[in-house]
Amino acid sequence: MEEKPQKSQSDAYYYKLAFRMASDFGATLAIPALAAAYIGVKVDEKYGTEPFALAILLVMAFTFTAVFIVKKAVYYAKLYERGPK
Repeated sequence: MEEKPQKSQSDAYYYKLAFRMASDFGATLAIPALAAAYIGVKVDEKYGTEPFALAILLVMAFTFTAVFIVKKAVYYAKLYERGPK
């Protein structure tokens, strides 16, 4: 019977890092877009400016998301290269 290879401490570190990255990037993508959509629809309904507020807020959310994604990618790249202590 074949033995399964043992997972090392470094493997656990990289699995945790991958899960952390996935959840962090997912939240960074979803939260600004959902907030901008919700607020944009409410502002458009209140002032009758449909769809201008929604479009402007979604563009702003996309811009902020892009900036945050780049910053987080640099941060996680450093964590990946540093590896487990």
